[in-house]
Amino acid sequence: MAAPRRVFDVGAGSGRDAAFLAGLHQGNTVVAAEPCQALALQGQCHTCEAAVAWVNDAMPALSRVTGTFDLILLSAVWMHLPPESRPLALARLHELLSPDGYLVLSLRLVISEQEMRERAMYPVAVDEVERLELAESDPWG
Repeated sequence: MAAPRRVFDVGAGSGRDAAFLAGLHQGNTVVAAEPCQALALQGQCHTCEAAVAWVNDAMPALSRVTGTFDLILLSAVWMHLPPESRPLALARLHELLSPDGYLVLSLRLVISEQEMRERAMYPVAVDEVERLELAESDPWG
């Protein structure tokens, strides 16, 4: 990133990515959303000297986040979202993304039965995200 950017880290966890993104360029501002209070507190400590604003918010609504962003990052997040909530989440992410912005979404394609039970994870697939993206970009469906 050559110029300062507004960046949104969804499910920011302990703040590792938020701190990195804030440090990429002087002037970058990062909004880090994390619904788990314990992780958010850890993240706030980790990013206390960086340009990171923490928000207690979660997908799909992300109702406490305002403005648009040049980069939205979802790292290790999508598989925690129930499939029925994903269309609404993607629509909200589109609202938050600036016209020339980038949405970066990592997918964990292999999830064990134990992880599904213990960590509230759901199966994900690349073609599912592509279908949702096509539906979101075509208002006539």
